Amino acid sequence: MSVIVALTGGIASGKTLASSCMAKAGIAIIDADVVARSVVAKGSETLLTLVKKFGRQILTADGSLDRATLKKNVFNDPVKLNLLNQITHPRIQSEIKTQLAHIKSDFVVLVIPLLNIHMLKIYEINRVLVVDVDSDVQRQRVMVRDQIDMKMANKVMASQIDRKERLIL
Repeated sequence: MSVIVALTGGIASGKTLASSCMAKAGIAIIDADVVARSVVAKGSETLLTLVKKFGRQILTADGSLDRATLKKNVFNDPVKLNLLNQITHPRIQSEIKTQLAHIKSDFVVLVIPLLNIHMLKIYEINRVLVVDVDSDVQRQRVMVRDQIDMKMANKVMASQIDRKERLIL
Protein backbone atom coordinates (compact mmCIF):
# COMPACT_ATOMS: atom_id res chain seq x y z
CA MET A 1 0.00 0.00 0.00
CA SER A 2 1.24 3.47 -0.92
CA VAL A 3 2.00 6.26 1.51
CA ILE A 4 -0.64 8.88 0.71
CA VAL A 5 0.23 12.53 1.18
CA ALA A 6 -2.57 15.04 0.79
CA LEU A 7 -1.56 18.33 -0.81
CA THR A 8 -4.11 20.98 0.07
CA GLY A 9 -4.57 24.73 0.16
CA GLY A 10 -7.09 27.37 -0.71
CA ILE A 11 -8.08 28.35 -4.21
CA ALA A 12 -5.19 29.91 -6.17
CA SER A 13 -2.68 29.13 -3.40
CA GLY A 14 -0.14 27.36 -5.61
CA LYS A 15 -1.22 23.71 -5.37
CA THR A 16 -0.94 23.20 -9.13
CA LEU A 17 2.62 24.54 -9.23
CA ALA A 18 3.62 22.40 -6.24
CA SER A 19 2.07 19.24 -7.70
CA SER A 20 3.63 19.93 -11.12
CA CYS A 21 7.07 20.09 -9.52
CA MET A 22 6.39 16.82 -7.69
CA ALA A 23 5.18 15.15 -10.89
CA LYS A 24 8.37 16.27 -12.68
CA ALA A 25 10.31 14.56 -9.89
CA GLY A 26 8.49 11.32 -10.71
CA ILE A 27 5.97 11.32 -7.87
CA ALA A 28 2.55 9.84 -8.63
CA ILE A 29 -0.14 12.54 -8.51
CA ILE A 30 -3.92 12.27 -8.28
CA ASP A 31 -5.60 15.67 -8.56
CA ALA A 32 -9.14 15.92 -7.18
CA ASP A 33 -9.87 18.90 -9.46
CA VAL A 34 -8.92 16.84 -12.52
CA VAL A 35 -11.09 14.00 -11.25
CA ALA A 36 -13.95 16.45 -10.63
CA ARG A 37 -13.73 17.67 -14.23
CA SER A 38 -13.70 14.11 -15.55
CA VAL A 39 -16.84 13.06 -13.67
CA VAL A 40 -18.80 15.93 -15.27
CA ALA A 41 -17.38 15.41 -18.75
CA LYS A 42 -19.64 15.84 -21.76
CA GLY A 43 -22.13 12.97 -21.91
CA SER A 44 -21.35 11.67 -18.42
CA GLU A 45 -24.04 10.39 -16.08
CA THR A 46 -23.09 13.07 -13.55
CA LEU A 47 -23.50 15.87 -16.09
CA LEU A 48 -26.90 14.52 -17.10
CA THR A 49 -27.94 14.54 -13.43
CA LEU A 50 -26.74 18.13 -13.05
CA VAL A 51 -28.74 19.20 -16.11
CA LYS A 52 -31.87 17.60 -14.63
CA LYS A 53 -31.37 19.53 -11.37
CA PHE A 54 -30.03 22.88 -12.64
CA GLY A 55 -31.37 23.14 -16.19
CA ARG A 56 -29.87 23.20 -19.68
CA GLN A 57 -28.46 26.70 -19.14
CA ILE A 58 -25.46 25.07 -17.42
CA LEU A 59 -24.39 23.59 -20.77
CA THR A 60 -22.30 25.19 -23.48
CA ALA A 61 -23.39 25.05 -27.12
CA ASP A 62 -21.43 21.80 -27.60
CA GLY A 63 -23.10 20.10 -24.61
CA SER A 64 -20.25 20.34 -22.12
CA LEU A 65 -20.53 21.92 -18.68
CA ASP A 66 -20.48 25.72 -18.56
CA ARG A 67 -18.60 26.02 -15.28
CA ALA A 68 -18.95 29.79 -15.04
CA THR A 69 -22.74 29.62 -15.33
CA LEU A 70 -22.98 26.80 -12.80
CA LYS A 71 -20.65 28.63 -10.41
CA LYS A 72 -22.72 31.82 -10.57
CA ASN A 73 -25.88 29.77 -10.04
CA VAL A 74 -24.75 27.79 -6.99
CA PHE A 75 -22.61 30.33 -5.16
CA ASN A 76 -25.62 32.61 -4.79
CA ASP A 77 -27.73 29.85 -3.22
CA PRO A 78 -26.48 27.62 -0.37
CA VAL A 79 -29.22 25.05 -1.06
CA LYS A 80 -28.08 24.70 -4.69
CA LEU A 81 -24.43 24.50 -3.62
CA ASN A 82 -25.31 21.71 -1.21
CA LEU A 83 -27.23 19.89 -3.97
CA LEU A 84 -24.26 20.23 -6.34
CA ASN A 85 -21.96 18.77 -3.68
CA GLN A 86 -24.38 15.91 -2.94
CA ILE A 87 -24.38 14.98 -6.62
CA THR A 88 -20.69 15.35 -7.41
CA HIS A 89 -18.75 14.54 -4.23
CA PRO A 90 -19.66 10.83 -3.95
CA ARG A 91 -18.70 10.29 -7.60
CA ILE A 92 -15.44 12.18 -7.19
CA GLN A 93 -14.61 10.20 -4.04
CA SER A 94 -15.34 6.91 -5.78
CA GLU A 95 -13.07 7.77 -8.71
CA ILE A 96 -10.26 8.91 -6.41
CA LYS A 97 -10.48 5.63 -4.47
CA THR A 98 -10.34 3.70 -7.75
CA GLN A 99 -7.24 5.62 -8.86
CA LEU A 100 -5.56 5.15 -5.47
CA ALA A 101 -6.18 1.40 -5.68
CA HIS A 102 -4.34 1.28 -9.01
CA ILE A 103 -1.23 3.21 -7.91
CA LYS A 104 1.85 0.99 -8.10
CA SER A 105 4.39 3.33 -6.47
CA ASP A 106 5.21 3.47 -2.77
CA PHE A 107 4.27 7.15 -2.56
CA VAL A 108 1.40 9.18 -4.00
CA VAL A 109 0.34 12.80 -3.63
CA LEU A 110 -3.39 13.42 -3.58
CA VAL A 111 -4.10 17.05 -4.47
CA ILE A 112 -7.34 17.82 -2.69
CA PRO A 113 -8.33 21.47 -2.20
CA LEU A 114 -11.34 20.81 0.04
CA LEU A 115 -9.57 18.45 2.44
CA ASN A 116 -11.21 17.96 5.82
CA ILE A 117 -10.82 15.60 8.76
CA HIS A 118 -13.41 13.19 7.33
CA MET A 119 -11.41 12.82 4.09
CA LEU A 120 -8.27 11.88 6.00
CA LYS A 121 -10.07 8.67 6.92
CA ILE A 122 -11.87 8.13 3.60
CA TYR A 123 -8.60 8.11 1.63
CA GLU A 124 -6.39 6.73 4.43
CA ILE A 125 -4.10 9.76 4.21
CA ASN A 126 -0.79 9.43 6.03
CA ARG A 127 0.45 13.03 5.87
CA VAL A 128 -0.84 16.48 4.93
CA LEU A 129 1.09 19.20 3.13
CA VAL A 130 -0.60 22.62 3.12
CA VAL A 131 0.23 25.24 0.48
CA ASP A 132 -0.60 28.63 1.98
CA VAL A 133 -0.66 32.16 0.64
CA ASP A 134 -1.85 35.54 1.92
CA SER A 135 -5.59 35.99 1.30
CA ASP A 136 -5.09 39.24 -0.66
CA VAL A 137 -2.68 37.49 -3.03
CA GLN A 138 -5.07 34.55 -3.26
CA ARG A 139 -8.00 36.85 -4.11
CA GLN A 140 -6.04 38.64 -6.84
CA ARG A 141 -4.87 35.36 -8.36
CA VAL A 142 -8.38 33.88 -8.50
CA MET A 143 -9.82 37.11 -9.97
CA VAL A 144 -7.25 37.05 -12.78
CA ARG A 145 -7.33 33.30 -13.37
CA ASP A 146 -11.12 32.92 -13.36
CA GLN A 147 -11.89 36.39 -14.76
CA ILE A 148 -14.28 37.19 -11.94
CA ASP A 149 -14.89 40.29 -9.85
CA MET A 150 -13.90 40.75 -6.22
CA LYS A 151 -17.41 40.00 -4.94
CA MET A 152 -17.47 36.59 -6.65
CA ALA A 153 -13.88 35.86 -5.60
CA ASN A 154 -14.84 36.55 -1.99
CA LYS A 155 -17.85 34.24 -2.27
CA VAL A 156 -15.72 31.44 -3.70
CA MET A 157 -13.08 31.90 -1.01
CA ALA A 158 -15.74 32.02 1.73
CA SER A 159 -17.23 28.73 0.52
CA GLN A 160 -13.97 26.91 1.14
CA ILE A 161 -12.56 25.46 4.31
CA ASP A 162 -11.35 28.20 6.63
CA ARG A 163 -7.61 28.92 6.40
CA LYS A 164 -7.08 28.29 10.12
CA GLU A 165 -8.85 24.92 9.88
CA ARG A 166 -6.73 23.97 6.87
CA LEU A 167 -3.50 24.82 8.71
CA ILE A 168 -4.54 22.63 11.67
CA LEU A 169 -4.83 19.56 9.41
